[in-house]
Amino acid sequence: MQLLKIQINRKDDHSGAPLLPVLLLLILGITGFTIFQDFLHSSYHNYAFYFSESLLFKSFWLLFLPLSFLQFQLLKRSVAYVPATLIPVILHVVAFAFSVWLLSALLFTHTYGFKDLIGYTLSEDSYKYVLIYGTIPFLYARQQTVAQKQKSFPTAPVKRITIGSARNHISIAVDEILYISSAAPYIAIRIQQKSHLHAESLKSIHKKLDQQQFIRIHKSTILNMEQVSSYKSRLNGDYDVLLKNGESLRLSRNYSAKFKELMG
Repeated sequence: MQLLKIQINRKDDHSGAPLLPVLLLLILGITGFTIFQDFLHSSYHNYAFYFSESLLFKSFWLLFLPLSFLQFQLLKRSVAYVPATLIPVILHVVAFAFSVWLLSALLFTHTYGFKDLIGYTLSEDSYKYVLIYGTIPFLYARQQTVAQKQKSFPTAPVKRITIGSARNHISIAVDEILYISSAAPYIAIRIQQKSHLHAESLKSIHKKLDQQQFIRIHKSTILNMEQVSSYKSRLNGDYDVLLKNGESLRLSRNYSAKFKELMG
């Protein structure tokens, strides 16, 4: 029987990250609540409550943190659903038994047996393993689906942008832009009358613009293709692009393919 796989986009290095802080808060909250529950149980049944011993066994919940992170890494690598669930479950059972056995041997007057702890956690906590580690892959897959849908419907290019630095800002239509160049730590947006400094990166502003109208012609220059009059070769792989206003810009050979495609 073929194992069900959760397909993951390997290029998304941050996948699963929004789920981890939520899981952290949830597990810490559950740990504190179950310790308080032990206190209430001991008070109701009139027996001594030992915080250290309660905390020792509640380390069961804390182990979900690193092992959930491990499960996310397995899913990011497109590991099949079944092993991506079983691996953290098995590691959790062994890690819980070992940690309680070791800490009780080092810090307590009595030592809990390793085999007894294995049996204890399997009999008491099996449904928790299945519920948590079995649910995470589906939450992760849903997150990937939402991310893919967002990529499938990109934001429409802006028609106007507000540019400026410090306290001076103006709004212009993007069609008025001739080109945008790097002017560290700013960018210079060239329109017919003058250049305006703007506090943004070339990469950031390029994402807002129509990719078929504004293209990179150099690592430090974005050109409005509607402002191009002609271009000619420098005979070394680069080109000189003549704009309608008479200015000339350098077209790097590394960006010439896209330029020629749009020029037709």
